[in-house]
Amino acid sequence: MGYSGPEWVKDSVFYQIFPDRFACVPHDKSRCMYSFEEWNSQPTRKGYKGGTLDGIRNRLDYLQDLGINAIYLNPIFWSTANHRYHTCDYFRVDPLLGGNKAFDSLLAAAHRRNMRVVLDGVFNHVGRGFLPFNDLIENGPDSAWVNWFHVFRWPIHPYNGECEPGYACWRNLPALPKLNHDNKHVKKFLFKVAKYWLHKGIDGWRLDAPECIQTPGFWEEFRVRVKEINPEAYLVGELLPEATEWLDGNRFDGVTNYPLYGALLMFAGQDYLEKMHVKVTMTGIKNPIDGNNFLSKLQHIMQLYTWQATLLNLNFLETHDVPRFLTIVNGYRPALETALVLLFTLPGAPTVYYGGEVGVVGKDDPDCRRSFPPESAWDMTVHNMYKKLIALRRAHEVLRTGTIVILGGKESAVCYLRHDETHRKTILIAVNADGKTNRLHFNVSGLKKILRSDRVLCGSGTLHLENDQLTMTLPPRGFLLAGG
Repeated sequence: MGYSGPEWVKDSVFYQIFPDRFACVPHDKSRCMYSFEEWNSQPTRKGYKGGTLDGIRNRLDYLQDLGINAIYLNPIFWSTANHRYHTCDYFRVDPLLGGNKAFDSLLAAAHRRNMRVVLDGVFNHVGRGFLPFNDLIENGPDSAWVNWFHVFRWPIHPYNGECEPGYACWRNLPALPKLNHDNKHVKKFLFKVAKYWLHKGIDGWRLDAPECIQTPGFWEEFRVRVKEINPEAYLVGELLPEATEWLDGNRFDGVTNYPLYGALLMFAGQDYLEKMHVKVTMTGIKNPIDGNNFLSKLQHIMQLYTWQATLLNLNFLETHDVPRFLTIVNGYRPALETALVLLFTLPGAPTVYYGGEVGVVGKDDPDCRRSFPPESAWDMTVHNMYKKLIALRRAHEVLRTGTIVILGGKESAVCYLRHDETHRKTILIAVNADGKTNRLHFNVSGLKKILRSDRVLCGSGTLHLENDQLTMTLPPRGFLLAGG
């Protein structure tokens, strides 16, 4: 099958929301039946803060003003965990979030603003509260659902931490029983779930731990069934390492770009990195990297997939699974700005993790899942960085779909171009991740036809283009975007 994917993703800036922590509705009397932690208290692994879908809907104007035009929601289905990766009912939105009616209202309100909505699909495992697994707990080998799971021995031990659970579960966690995807009825059920929400109007699925589902043909059939309903639905797989085989046109449109995340963090962070907060399993890199090393990794990442797939990958600096960027770099905002310039000028769909745009900090889970702060606590310097760079990307199509030409680097400075031959547009991006001034010089004789302007669009420093010579001076932690 030839590769194809939804065109709208290329023009999108995503906003990832952890629903329990983004926004609640003050003075909502219907919430008095529940017990919530104080909104601004430290997050815990099991406690709920009380965020709702109505709260998200009330903040759509804020997101639109920021420049967001696509939302990715962490799981929203009824669950027994604040992160909702322990699904109990795939057809019911968690009542703590407001239920199905609240989701219908949120989806309609987002679409009125031409904002897309992507849901998190957790289809490898379920929670112990999932009715078929509840039946298994109650009835053992006599359960009508026994073949929906992988049971190794009886009795099973879903709650006794001193015993092996006796059934397959994600990362050997008894709270997350793994479904038996070889069972045709399980597959039929999951396809029905995917189609149900697509018929509701969602714009795609972010698919959790897809590599754990190894039943031959499962994801290929999943794609066919999804695209039959909506050919423009976005399918993005959560995969940590390089994922070439997943983007051959038969399964996903894009993947979570963890290799790029690692390169961005370890280049932009430099000497400010707090290594105890770097999750090497997520970054793939242990130590800071210089400009040449960064460009080498970037060149490799850009060649991993087809160009169309590269444009549909999700790029990010933070997620619910890693410490906040500012925490990793000891609160050094210039390092964040360096990373943001790269994030919003490189190929792929940039993603903002809720609160990152106002300076939210936090260590590893659950601390990286803090509640969204009141406006009085926003870091407006950070907010303005995000808003400026999002606007720049959305104003220049070449930054969204233009080809990339890597010019080179030096120590902790890098330079590349985004070029659109059809519209004869080129933007040069130069970034200095060092605390001292950097000077770059390139012979661009082979690029004279596309380097038509040295007009500065954003940033600081100097740029001089004469004959075949391009010279730039970048101030400490400075950047420059030029052309147009």
